[in-house]
Amino acid sequence: MKLPGRAFFDRNWLLAVWLILASVGVGCSPPAWGWEISPTTGHLLVEGRLPQPVAFPMRWKTNDPTVQRIKAVLEFDAPEVSLDELNSFYITAMFDGGRVAINGTVILVVPESDHTQILRWRGAQTTVLPDGLLRANGNRLEIDIPTTVQNSDVYIYRPAIGSTVTLVKRAEWRWFWLKGIEWITLAVSLLLALVMWLIWNHNQRETMYRLCAIAALIWSLRTASLLVEAIPSDWWLVWRSAQHLTSAGSTVALALLALHFAGLSRRWLDRGLIGFACLLPLLTLGSAGTLDRAIGIWGGLATLVVVGGVAVFAAAVAVRRHQSLAAWAILVAFSLIMLAAVHDFLMYWHAPSMYALFPAWTEHGVLLLRYAFSLVLMVFVAVLIQRHLSTLQELDASNQRLTLKLAEQEAELGTQHSRLLVLERLQAATIERHRIMRDLHDGLGAIDPKLEFLNYAA
Repeated sequence: MKLPGRAFFDRNWLLAVWLILASVGVGCSPPAWGWEISPTTGHLLVEGRLPQPVAFPMRWKTNDPTVQRIKAVLEFDAPEVSLDELNSFYITAMFDGGRVAINGTVILVVPESDHTQILRWRGAQTTVLPDGLLRANGNRLEIDIPTTVQNSDVYIYRPAIGSTVTLVKRAEWRWFWLKGIEWITLAVSLLLALVMWLIWNHNQRETMYRLCAIAALIWSLRTASLLVEAIPSDWWLVWRSAQHLTSAGSTVALALLALHFAGLSRRWLDRGLIGFACLLPLLTLGSAGTLDRAIGIWGGLATLVVVGGVAVFAAAVAVRRHQSLAAWAILVAFSLIMLAAVHDFLMYWHAPSMYALFPAWTEHGVLLLRYAFSLVLMVFVAVLIQRHLSTLQELDASNQRLTLKLAEQEAELGTQHSRLLVLERLQAATIERHRIMRDLHDGLGAIDPKLEFLNYAA
């Protein structure tokens, strides 16, 4: 089967990128909202303290081990409430679980962590409200959330009350971003890892195929860890260490890919990056989890700045050396990773500027770094597959040239063989002629003495 040439990929590169972005854009498009109410102010109730006025969304932190729970109280009116349609409650996430009540009726109970398991609920929480629960005026919303010293940093998103159709669409949209894409990423990463490994097994002299397979495999493990929301307490430390390893390891694998692509790979540099990826989980295990939060923040920041900086530098050098579309695509993808890292940093710390500029988007709390990483991985896979196909085409062309040359040599050998057969026949005829002449000569030589004897006798 004839493989597509380089010109095919050059013509369709931008088209493929556009199709990918367009397909993602369909999922990114937020649904049209109906009526809803989102209270923005209320009070925070902490045991032993006076009520504190707060604005939602809010971030609360304490180092007091005696504080086990906090309660946010919001009052709101619902003049648009309709008795003819279902109404629901929605909140972007309740990471540590908790309870929600409206007008004294508990409407939502999210399981909380205990001594047997640790829970982290990243998905949206929504529930249908009982008929007649909402009033036109004077509704009271209570959000009761647990807090511990290990997880003293509590974030409460702005809740929403509205029509069920509206809030279910919002929950589905968030599910698509958090779960749907992660499941797709997991499947695609495993498939890419398998493809790259098969290509490397076919051409083991090219290290980049193996590195890309390892990067895709590590990223699939990282994605799989994000899908886990309930971890047994005995395995929590191992799970967190594995998360640190896969996060740093996947970034290091991409950096090594960029270094090899740019021709900057050095053994000491490769070993240093791999050692850095292994350092974070070892610190987590060695500290028995006490450094987990610091490693998650500062280790992640160091990974992005140091390892990401090395990758971007290598991509820039590759652009300067190769001046190819593939090199530019890798550089742009790594630049998007850095922008996504800045976005996620602001989102993680819930910067007020993000709410001022993008209130609706920030409320969803979607982090973009994982999607940018997937984009870089796909770009590398596309580049390597194109390189592999180009190599196969070059080998095919070389085989065709060798076949033609071999056919020419066979034809020349056939001609020479024919000439050799003619020469052999001529040589055989000459040898036979010489033999006959020698026999005649010998025969005449034997007759001549006899003639002389007869002549003498006569």
